[in-house]
Amino acid sequence: MGEPGFFPVGVLCQPLFLVAIMAGLIYNLSCGALLLSYSNLFQYEYDLRGLTLSLMQLPNLVAGIFAALVAGRLVGGGKLSRHDAIFIGAAITAVGCLLFGATALARPASVLAYVPALIIVGIGPIIPAVPYGGLVLEFADPRHYGAVSSSRTTVGQFFYAIGLAGSTVIIDTLTRGAVQSKLGASAVVQLDAWSASGMKPSNPDILAAAGEAFTGSFATMMVVLTIIVLVAGVLALALARVARRRAGAPSIGPSPAPGAAATPPSVA
Repeated sequence: MGEPGFFPVGVLCQPLFLVAIMAGLIYNLSCGALLLSYSNLFQYEYDLRGLTLSLMQLPNLVAGIFAALVAGRLVGGGKLSRHDAIFIGAAITAVGCLLFGATALARPASVLAYVPALIIVGIGPIIPAVPYGGLVLEFADPRHYGAVSSSRTTVGQFFYAIGLAGSTVIIDTLTRGAVQSKLGASAVVQLDAWSASGMKPSNPDILAAAGEAFTGSFATMMVVLTIIVLVAGVLALALARVARRRAGAPSIGPSPAPGAAATPPSVA
């Protein structure tokens, strides 16, 4: 695990470590933003509960498992570079988010209409997660191995929390604003009471307005997430190119042990 020591902040200047952070952002932020959001959408729109709601999460989870196996084989076999995997994952995630938002705006009669979007957003975020761990450790010298390896968890928790909290704030704020604009402040108070106690508002128009507003807010959040993951994917490609240009420079890799030959890091 290496000697106890502070995190070597110098690795934050290394392009490949920043590529790893982009991979962590795409995977963790997407997972944090998506799971709770679409679960709430299904509850609002189709009144799904318990087992039925859990079953609707299966296409997303199963698609992610298969995508991880395929991506791992391609990356491990050298058929797909790590930075390409990150960008491809970001692009697939963006397509899935846009499809999810468009489906929500269409307000289909059956929840099964969301299955294609669930599959795509299950595949996309998991692909950058495959090279994520190895990239984090690319520049970890023996002394700081423990500190650098634990940064993967820290980065993951940070972006997951941002995705979870950010998506909740966006959807909640937009939904409340739309309901208040349509039915007044008292409608928002009744909506809060329903959220806290489960007791339906006396005015049936409130839940209908909230459901309609929620789908629009969800679609807006999907667009925001699309932009974020695409920017992260493009940054990952750009940083990987910087790393390739520096590949021959001795400052890219970790300091070699005394008497050992310096080995430039892989930028595949």
